[in-house]
Amino acid sequence: MNKKIIAGLLTAFLTGFFIYLCKCGLEDNA
Repeated sequence: MNKKIIAGLLTAFLTGFFIYLCKCGLEDNA
């Protein structure tokens, strides 16, 4: 696979995971 593709998938995964944690954290705090 191309390094750019791997980097893109990894970035998208980490971003989505971070947003998921933030949403869960906000719900827990509320």
